[in-house]
Amino acid sequence: MTVEGNLSLLRQYWQSEIIADSLYRFLAARCSDAESREIIAKIGRMEQGHATVWSRIAAKSHGATFDVTLSLRLKILSGKMLSLILPFTIFIHYMEHQERNAILEYSKLLEADEHDEETRKIITHVIRQEIAHEWQMMEQVADRDRCGSLIPFISRG
Repeated sequence: MTVEGNLSLLRQYWQSEIIADSLYRFLAARCSDAESREIIAKIGRMEQGHATVWSRIAAKSHGATFDVTLSLRLKILSGKMLSLILPFTIFIHYMEHQERNAILEYSKLLEADEHDEETRKIITHVIRQEIAHEWQMMEQVADRDRCGSLIPFISRG
């Protein structure tokens, strides 16, 4: 992989984590159940941490920094609008589908940084966290489905 390609991936991953952080914080703020709200907020904080990881790797290996652009803000806004339209479980499935794709994408950096063991460990840790939080969110969805509850997980009022 070229240096430019690696930097482009880092920027892409950083942006997706910024979007995920914003959307999870948005969901948490609208959540009526305190326990679920904390789980979702924790995942948002984890996503912010992942964004920081990609930013630090870009600075370390490329001397690059990332900024939140108007385009990124519009993507966040469209995600928030989608979360208002879709039922919670469908939106979570949508978010987690993107997370599963990200996990596969992150492995590309493992190959690119094969000679930097410290960076490989950090990337591996991010991948493991993504898998763990995907499991947590699927448990939230499964708990709602198993109860057969028609009461919305997210308060609309």
